[in-house]
Amino acid sequence: MTNTVPPEVFLLACSQANLVSTRQLRAHGVSEQHVATRVRRRDWIRVTNGVYDLRCSPVEPHDHDHRRRRAAWIGLLSHPLAVAVGNCALMLHGIEGLPRRIEPEIILPAGHTTGSAGVRVRQFRRPGNVVKFRGQWIAEPITALVQALPELPRANALAVLDSALHREIITSTDLARIERLLTGRRGVRALRPLLGLADGRAESPMESTARLASIDAGLPRPLVQLRLHDESGRLIARGDLGWAKRTSGYVLTEIDSREFHDTAEALFYDRARQNAIVLSGDHTPLRFLARDVYDGTFVRDVRRALIR
Repeated sequence: MTNTVPPEVFLLACSQANLVSTRQLRAHGVSEQHVATRVRRRDWIRVTNGVYDLRCSPVEPHDHDHRRRRAAWIGLLSHPLAVAVGNCALMLHGIEGLPRRIEPEIILPAGHTTGSAGVRVRQFRRPGNVVKFRGQWIAEPITALVQALPELPRANALAVLDSALHREIITSTDLARIERLLTGRRGVRALRPLLGLADGRAESPMESTARLASIDAGLPRPLVQLRLHDESGRLIARGDLGWAKRTSGYVLTEIDSREFHDTAEALFYDRARQNAIVLSGDHTPLRFLARDVYDGTFVRDVRRALIR
């Protein structure tokens, strides 16, 4: 064993949300004494039994993706036979729409029922299929969806389904299989309508959340990624969601990302685009921030625009 840390260890940690396991450190020749020294000096953090955070790359305060990946890797590294399942497997597959915080969750082979502190060991009647991910085992996408969906809030469940379709991780024909596999699970009755609403054209979890909010509020089912053209056929704009008005034209909505739309160049472009929509006919363009979806402004303003 050595008192130095090979560069490969830090590269490995950076690919695992800054985490490594005791087994991985030992395999690279890092001594237990050196690990203890690093922890004592607060260079490294002991996360749970056998898992350490090497703090090898900075993490932004609002980097929720990192925190979700971290949860998944905590579970995977906590036991040599761990399989990441549910939300953790979905995160590692690159599916969006999960809650901001997820807990480490794994399954273990028969006879192993206790995990490390802070790690949830789940048990399923049908464990499903697994695939290899960076040397570890994780539930394959359909299995992970069946495991996760019954416990997700409705908006997250729809966003996850939309994302899996949009990224072509699953296909629309897989939705029927998912529904069959969910049979007998608690909460499946509430999930069936969401399976019918899932739409791979949705480009962000916030679009999925807004779509569900509008349907729950009794508005007509919106068109997803609606395209508007002028009289010459030139594309004017594409809205995240759209509704046909009672007379003519459309209510066209966009749910903006502050990081993009706050720049001067972006605001100039958006203003020109919005003017083109207004001048093209009877269309009503509406712009929203994410908070407008949560506080009811989105539904209220769309409803008002539709009855004008």
